[in-house]
Amino acid sequence: MPAPLPPLLDQQPIVLLGGFLIAPASYAPLQERLARLSGQPVILVPVSKPEWLLTVAAGGWARLLDRLAQQVQDQAARSATGAVTLIGHSSGGIMLRLFLDDQPFLGRRYNGRARANTLVMLGSPHTARRASRMRRFVDQ
Repeated sequence: MPAPLPPLLDQQPIVLLGGFLIAPASYAPLQERLARLSGQPVILVPVSKPEWLLTVAAGGWARLLDRLAQQVQDQAARSATGAVTLIGHSSGGIMLRLFLDDQPFLGRRYNGRARANTLVMLGSPHTARRASRMRRFVDQ
């Protein structure tokens, strides 16, 4: 088990969750620019294209939410505020809505709002004519 990272003085990390089927490398320019403009560390939750394909089922969502929860927990522990800023692009924003909820999802209670004090969603499709079963679940 790796040693915990040292605390960040006067900083609140930004945790970024990208969109469906978008390669993590595509977010490097955004990650660098956000870090430069905000002065905060920006951590991308890496999700491969095959992992996104698993999100057609609830178990695929839980897999990504578990990874996100670990990243948020690690970064919140380092944060000067004890919290993180969440940014979700496209489907990542929809997933963050579920992550913030304190209701159980597949036996897990993420309650991300306990460790996040800001949520920014970029181009997240909150309404869709033909939403998937999981998207309809999040809306409910």
